[in-house]
Amino acid sequence: MGFLESLQNSGFATWVRESPSLLAYQLYITLHTIGLGMIVGVSVGVCLRVLGVASALPLAPMEKYLRFMWLGFWISLFSGLVLFILEPGKFLTIPVFYIKLASIVVALVMMSKLSGVIFRGRTAAGAGDAPAGAKGLAVAVILSWFVGILAGRVTAYSPLIQIETTFAVLILAVVLTIGRAIFIRGGSGERAGAPARRSHA
Repeated sequence: MGFLESLQNSGFATWVRESPSLLAYQLYITLHTIGLGMIVGVSVGVCLRVLGVASALPLAPMEKYLRFMWLGFWISLFSGLVLFILEPGKFLTIPVFYIKLASIVVALVMMSKLSGVIFRGRTAAGAGDAPAGAKGLAVAVILSWFVGILAGRVTAYSPLIQIETTFAVLILAVVLTIGRAIFIRGGSGERAGAPARRSHA
């Protein structure tokens, strides 16, 4: 902790934290937001295509956009480290901070696996469906980014709000899971009853 305290009390950290200059805190929080937008925007865009959105678009040409995702990652990492040293003791005692970091790692790992499946595995150059297993990875990436962004956002609030938000997300997840199960069961029932109706007619 002595090392982190020395970073927090360094001249650079003090300047970033207290200076009214646009090149201080305002610059780094803006860079962090832009970098995060690049990472999430590109990866979620690819994932949505894998899940069937804009299915007329070919998958293969989308690989070139991954370079912007990784550029955003380095921008977000650099600016995030600067923001971290401003109050390291605070961040290290917030549970949702670790949830944020874990979610980012999971999202990046899943996105790397997804890229290997759709860009370096068996994939059509045209507008065909994504290879088997790609949709599950795409869902995992989107959910990880959702959790990571939410966890990062609530770090600015009190512990009570963090707990309330966590419970709200859990309730939402349960509701969506139940709703999905009902939807799938209802769809299966309709498909099962369709032949009988046709034969009766």
